[in-house]
Amino acid sequence: MKPVYIIGGDKRSCYMALYFADKGYDVYFMDLCDSKQLAIRGCIEISDIREIHGIMILPVPISKDMVYINSISSNISLSDIISMAANCDMVCGGVIPDILVNECKRNNVICYDFMKDDEVACKNAIATAEGAIFDAFTGRDINICGSSSLVTGYGRCAKPLAQRLKCFGSHVTIAARSSKARAEAEAAGYDVVDFTKMAENASSYDFCFNTVPALVVKEDFLKAVSSDILIIDIASKPGGVDFDYCNQYGINYKYSLGIPGKYSPDTSGRILAEAVIMKGL
Repeated sequence: MKPVYIIGGDKRSCYMALYFADKGYDVYFMDLCDSKQLAIRGCIEISDIREIHGIMILPVPISKDMVYINSISSNISLSDIISMAANCDMVCGGVIPDILVNECKRNNVICYDFMKDDEVACKNAIATAEGAIFDAFTGRDINICGSSSLVTGYGRCAKPLAQRLKCFGSHVTIAARSSKARAEAEAAGYDVVDFTKMAENASSYDFCFNTVPALVVKEDFLKAVSSDILIIDIASKPGGVDFDYCNQYGINYKYSLGIPGKYSPDTSGRILAEAVIMKGL
């Protein structure tokens, strides 16, 4: 088994390290939280990025500013990581920048983006759905049971979210652009509406969950919502809600990114580690 180097990241990265160690891998880490616990479990901390070889696992996402990778200290530069790629057999991470992808290609290094793996994405969608419902529980003083929820979109994240809301007893409406998606949602037992007609029943919703990474929760809808609605946007940037309008008129919303890493890092870290192992390395 090739050594595993986990560089930066959040609590998912810590749980990944522990999972690999339990599976018998030699695990090295840099700039992670819980370093004492990792050391107790046999993981070895490194301080020199030039030691990296074998399998290098980077954060999800790797970087927010394209200058430093995401880590507890935020002092590991992306350029230093790129310079070490040629020493590795495999480079893993989420939303891998093109410049790193190209460096891997030039050196015949396997480049594996977690966020482009459909199986990983489907498993993460479950964690995202559960986390969004947690946000709903904590964001309003009402039960999910007996509430009315609008879910915009009917894709990978929307489906498990709608299913769980329905199981909790919420009356769920799906807003979708395509007639095929609306027909599928209707067959699953949900009310459906086209995006262009979302505003018609806007005042009836207690919760609105957006899963579409394009502006769909617009001014016409927001003008018609009840004063105590909670809007939760779980779409990737730039999201799909007119946040400026919400801020201007005091509409309660939460833009909830990175839910798997925040609410279920153990499960999410294991999913990522298993995906790497499935590559046969």
